[in-house]
Amino acid sequence: DYLLPWLLLYNSACYIAQEIAGKIQEHNRYQRSGESTTKVSVALGSSLQNLEEKTNRLKDLLFHSVSTRQITQIEGERRQILVDELFTAHRKLQASFQNENTEPDVIRYSIADEQQIQWHSLENISEESHYLYF
Repeated sequence: DYLLPWLLLYNSACYIAQEIAGKIQEHNRYQRSGESTTKVSVALGSSLQNLEEKTNRLKDLLFHSVSTRQITQIEGERRQILVDELFTAHRKLQASFQNENTEPDVIRYSIADEQQIQWHSLENISEESHYLYF
């Protein structure tokens, strides 16, 4: 079943994006109060790299699934939209981190909503399996 690993990786990437948004807010709080931001900055850099790697892996898995016809064109297009949204979230989070004192609330809620949808999809995995070619 090709849907489950992809969804798990996607959900993991969404979770990391949420964590990054929270860490950016923490970083900004520390900065405003004059506390050291070094530890949070290092963690943010690592998390941003992890998100980028997971998103690139999702893109690669999607390309493989589409090119080998493991998923339908419609499912491929749906997943492409999700991958594009993750790349956009990564860029916005990166910009928010580099442009200190901007809060990524919109990103966090957008990703959280998307993750909620995906967990619902995982719960109904057997219903979605008809999209796959075996």
